[in-house]
Amino acid sequence: MASRSRSTSASEDISRSLPDRTRLMLAVAAGGRCEFAGCNDFLFEHHLTLRGGVFGQNAHIIAFSEDGPRAAAESNTEAVHAIGNLLLLCPKCHKYVDDEPSQFPTEVLREYKRVHEARVRLVTGLGPDLRTEIVQLKATVAGQNVGIPAPHVYEAVAPRYPADAQGFVIDLTALQCEDGSFYASAEKVIRRRVDQLFAPGVEPKGARHLSVFALAPIPVLILFGAILGNKVAADVYQRHRDTEDWKWKVDGAPIEYEFKRLRAGSPDGDVALALSLSGKIALDQVVASMGEAATVYELTLLGVPPQPTFLRLREDLSHFAAAYRDALAALRAAHPGLAQLGVFPAVPAPVAVVMGRELLPKIDPVLLVHDFDKVNGFQPRMKVNAYDPK
Repeated sequence: MASRSRSTSASEDISRSLPDRTRLMLAVAAGGRCEFAGCNDFLFEHHLTLRGGVFGQNAHIIAFSEDGPRAAAESNTEAVHAIGNLLLLCPKCHKYVDDEPSQFPTEVLREYKRVHEARVRLVTGLGPDLRTEIVQLKATVAGQNVGIPAPHVYEAVAPRYPADAQGFVIDLTALQCEDGSFYASAEKVIRRRVDQLFAPGVEPKGARHLSVFALAPIPVLILFGAILGNKVAADVYQRHRDTEDWKWKVDGAPIEYEFKRLRAGSPDGDVALALSLSGKIALDQVVASMGEAATVYELTLLGVPPQPTFLRLREDLSHFAAAYRDALAALRAAHPGLAQLGVFPAVPAPVAVVMGRELLPKIDPVLLVHDFDKVNGFQPRMKVNAYDPK
């Protein structure tokens, strides 16, 4: 192979001879951004004026001059200008890596290039239909406020990706007490924020899909699901106790459900539905709240006892949604004109959200949602699905 000249003029000639096709391929591979790890500056727009321009530099991993940084003993022009030997860098990062060749040897720069260009290829390969708006509902539950780390969110929604970095947060943590004033205040905040989420013309970056991460008292979650509705397709995620993350598991068989009548009451008595999923709802507690004339039904797990960790798979939640819809249809058929249904839920957060989302506003009854109080037993907390003709 021919030795490279040490002369400045010869080096400049070689530099200028970088083929236009190679320049274009490098810019595309780098996504127009600096490939130095952690920099990522966009190099085709001025950072202050936002005017378009070419502000990047084509940096050689192995220098094209023999006395340059990371120079090999000898090479040829074609190999030096191969795209595998080039990085797209901002001027600051270009000067940095060339001034400190011992800190940035060839293997380090090649790894920067590999990781950056693999990420660009992955992200640009995701079509617009994979964007999702991250919606978080958070409240203090039993005196605790559990955060949702951003890396857990990104891992859970993959292969979808967030429409923006901030997401959409409905924060109820400032509402501390869980008496009647808490639920009334929570409803006002949720309705206002969901209206903002779906306001015409402000849907973030055109996302047509929601990814919901919600932790709040169960009655609030059911109400949230009902207010959120089915305007936009959504996935609802579960925080797993064993791994403390939100990614749906993929091993094991999906859960099935069964719906049955536990108690026949009088024809003019109230109707109740116990959802014994995370735990068993005692029949006597339901009767104590609804009265001796009440007819009580149960939706529970098929073949396994209720348990807090049953919800593991995405299919577990979709199977619940189908069983819940069937249960509501069976209740409407068995009790024509049913206006209000007493609901006693022992369910995880995603199930509560789905309970609200699956309601048919003009068809299904109002849910009188009860919550368990260690002192007073089950107490009615919120009405969900009250039809508003407006």
